[in-house]
Amino acid sequence: MREEFKVLEVGGFLPAIEAMRFPTQSKSDSGYDENQQFVIGPKDMKLAQGLLSKTENIEGQEIFQGDVHGKFSRSIVAWIKCTGTRAFWAEADTYVVGMAPTSSTSTMYTLRKEYKNGTWRNNFHDDTPQRSIDAFDETMKELYNEHGEINDIPIAKIKYALPEGFFQTRTRMYSYQTLRRIYLQRHNHRLAEWHSFCDAIESLPYYSELISFKK
Repeated sequence: MREEFKVLEVGGFLPAIEAMRFPTQSKSDSGYDENQQFVIGPKDMKLAQGLLSKTENIEGQEIFQGDVHGKFSRSIVAWIKCTGTRAFWAEADTYVVGMAPTSSTSTMYTLRKEYKNGTWRNNFHDDTPQRSIDAFDETMKELYNEHGEINDIPIAKIKYALPEGFFQTRTRMYSYQTLRRIYLQRHNHRLAEWHSFCDAIESLPYYSELISFKK
């Protein structure tokens, strides 16, 4: 089994771009085309990219201020369905600002159901060492014999024995500002799942203009 990251929906361009113009009370040149697709105008795009890459001289030092001045991008959001391993989620939970969790699969419900059906081995990443999966199987058999029923096994004992390659699916809502930070920090990361996540980011509208953009 492999990781999977899928963009479900994107929204917020209109209010974000309109609000971006409030400080200067200037007019936006963005709007909807004949196909009802929101199109960012060239003047709005120039302003947006300037805000995202803005720096300021503070006490003689050039300080990056893109997160502060590019706050309009917090209002552009994407819902992404993410199937990643426990190892991936341990790192993904670093990004809690500009992210809203919606729902996730239950590790224990999934594992108990699949263990009864004999399909639990399918829920591990392909790169999980076989000996780790076999060791977990031996632990589960011991716990099963000790407690009689899988539903009677203490959840903590199962979780502490579970290899990091076990998958969990979550849907999360990310702001474009957070996705920009993730992409710039993780697109060359050593964990392959981040590459798959960044592939999903690259499929977003205005990815190159608002997310991977560098001045």
